[in-house]
This record gives sequence, structure tokens and C-alpha cells, in this order.
Amino acid sequence: VEVLHVLAHEMCHAATPGAGHKGPFGKLARSIGLEGKLTATTPSTELIERLNAIAYQLGEFPSAAFDSFEKPKQTTRLRL
Repeated sequence: VEVLHVLAHEMCHAATPGAGHKGPFGKLARSIGLEGKLTATTPSTELIERLNAIAYQLGEFPSAAFDSFEKPKQTTRLRL
């Protein structure tokens, strides 16, 4: 549901290009059930219920183990 809520926020941006967090974006976000500051929206109770239904239809969120993005520490120093 958290992923779907963020996706809904971002889809509002896609549907209102150039609006930022103002005007048309705000109207659309409020109309679908996003609440709070427009820069950090939260889902309303009604939107959570709708997103739960969607999440149930989608099934378990596919994920895999993430590899570390840290580079291995250099063990030797190359001298030219």
C-alpha cells in the first residue's frame, strides 16, 4: 500500500506536467484521496481501502535480495 500511495502521488505529477505541487496537481491529488502537505502527502482512509483492494488483486510485491552498492575496500596499492 505504501508503494501504491507513492505511485499515486507520482501519477498525479505525470497527469499535471509543470504544475509542481500547486494548482492542478493539488486538485487532482485531493480528488483521489491524498491528504496533508502536497509535498509529503498521505493517503486518506478511503484511499487506503481502495489501495488495499488493488494490492490484494496484484498479489505479493515481487522483490529480490539487494546487492550492496558499496565498493570493496582496496587491499593493495598499484604503484606506477
